[in-house]
Amino acid sequence: MGFLSKNKIKKYQEKGYDLDFLSKVQPKGNIDFRTDRYYYSGSGYSTVLHVYGYPTNGLMNFWLQDLMLIDGTRAFLSV
Repeated sequence: MGFLSKNKIKKYQEKGYDLDFLSKVQPKGNIDFRTDRYYYSGSGYSTVLHVYGYPTNGLMNFWLQDLMLIDGTRAFLSV
C-alpha cells in the first residue's frame, strides 16, 4: 500500500476509504502548483482551457478538432 503504516491503513479502511481505488486514481509523483497557468505532476504538465463563447457563424464544422488532436496530448471536451 505504499507509505502508510498498517495502523493507518486499518483506520482508513474502518472509515470506509477504498485504498485500492485511491491508489489507482491519485496523481503519480509530486504535484507542483507554483504557476497559475498549469500544474506539473508525475504524469506530465496539465492545464485547463475554458472556451466561454465563440461566433455562431463563420466557423467551419469541427473547428475544435485541431486543438483536440495535438499529438502527445490528451484532451477532454465537456459541453
